[in-house]
Amino acid sequence: MKCSLITIDISLPRGSELEYPGSVFRGWLGNTLKCDPAHECTNECVNRDQCPYYMVFKEQIDVKPFSVLSIPYDGGIRNFIRIYGDRRKFAPHIVRLVNEHEQSKHFGTMPYHIDSIEARIVELPAMQLRETTEIVFVSPTHLREDASQELIPELSMLLKSCVRSYNRVTKYYDEKNYPCRIPESMLEAPAEILDYNIKTVKIVHENMFDKQIVMEGIVGTISYDTSEVPPEAGNILKMGEFLQIGKHSTYGFGGMVVKHGGLA
Repeated sequence: MKCSLITIDISLPRGSELEYPGSVFRGWLGNTLKCDPAHECTNECVNRDQCPYYMVFKEQIDVKPFSVLSIPYDGGIRNFIRIYGDRRKFAPHIVRLVNEHEQSKHFGTMPYHIDSIEARIVELPAMQLRETTEIVFVSPTHLREDASQELIPELSMLLKSCVRSYNRVTKYYDEKNYPCRIPESMLEAPAEILDYNIKTVKIVHENMFDKQIVMEGIVGTISYDTSEVPPEAGNILKMGEFLQIGKHSTYGFGGMVVKHGGLA
């Protein structure tokens, strides 16, 4: 599986950095991609099939073909847009619009400057698990179990969420890579939680219609004993890193990094 990865480094006034800026970046992206700010984008537009704004904000399928991730970086914000499957065709247009409309709107309520734009096609990475594995939740991640948010998820829950994210996206946008079927024995392999440093985050996002959206998740790290987990399960966890997992991935949620841990 491949995706188009666009990286945009944005600098902000000193002291105005945002801790979790994904939803702000998404709003800025909307202002940047909209072809006519004076008119609402509609399903009747004859250009919608060639319009990246429509793809990002008006796609009729609940499963979206992209995710965003924003991380504070060196006095500013490093922003990632990943576009999956056949919608990778929009990447050159998005890069061009970002470059052309650098100062069209503020970033949240602040002036900003685009320091760099990078675009490339990347492959889903591979990984073989070792004795211990660390998951770093770099942006708020919202996973649910029995109608409640899971704060310290078991590894089996993460694996299932990764497969779910992969199959949801490939079903609609990358059929040649659908479906991914994983043996139940791999998903349920025992993996003791060795250590964790987790905190909850709540973000209130106000959209263009002045409606408030409350989003919650966890950030931090969890370490697992993966000595009895098949090594190839690392490839599944990398799916989640590649696609982001849980709710609100289009608002910057669900960013995770999979790392080899130290000795158990």
